[in-house]
Amino acid sequence: MHGYLFQGRGENVRTAAQGTTRGNDDWYAICALTGGTGSDYAPVTAGLIDAVRHGINRLRVSGGAAQAITMRPAVRGTCTAGCSAVR
Repeated sequence: MHGYLFQGRGENVRTAAQGTTRGNDDWYAICALTGGTGSDYAPVTAGLIDAVRHGINRLRVSGGAAQAITMRPAVRGTCTAGCSAVR
């Protein structure tokens, strides 16, 4: 995996990925996207982990996100796959 960071709505914009109004109002979402099918998913690389860390840091520095992080389990075929929420 390449380790690029793609920006969705960006800093200081309400998300729609958390599943509840309060979650969307209070949390940012960062999703790690991998490839593959069935049980043959691509391994998570250091580049992908670095991109997620960069995204978290960016939201803390530029978007006012705090230190809290929560993880959602990966759900294949949905936009919530491998998401971290940063508040």
